[in-house]
Amino acid sequence: MVTLEEVARVLHQVARRGRNGVGPARRILTERLAWDQITDSHLEDRFLRLVQRSGLPQPLGQHVVRDETGAIVARVDFAYPDVSLLIELDGAAFHSDHGSFQRDRVRQNRLVGLGYTVLRFTYWDVLAGPDFVVDALASFLPP
Repeated sequence: MVTLEEVARVLHQVARRGRNGVGPARRILTERLAWDQITDSHLEDRFLRLVQRSGLPQPLGQHVVRDETGAIVARVDFAYPDVSLLIELDGAAFHSDHGSFQRDRVRQNRLVGLGYTVLRFTYWDVLAGPDFVVDALASFLPP
């Protein structure tokens, strides 16, 4: 017996361009992994549960970042403000068109200019590469 998360992890490891069946398998897995609406999105829910299971400190959700004048620069998915770490989760639905892609880069550059580290994770990072996500977060958090 295996879990859907384990199937997704293996799919992520073997998926390559031109490999038949990867796209349909990803769509089926996404449908089967139902969203339980803890946060604003399925991806954010999965990320939050991953952080909770890992034993890492709980990040702040939907954190507003302001510049030195008090103007809002961004509302990020999650943050550890005490270590200037911001987490953005990139789902295909909101980050795949050219305009969104461009705006995300401008926004990230502004955040970095304010002294923040910005980590970006995709749906497949969170679902199929949880160890990668946890290790990346842990490397920026105090022990």
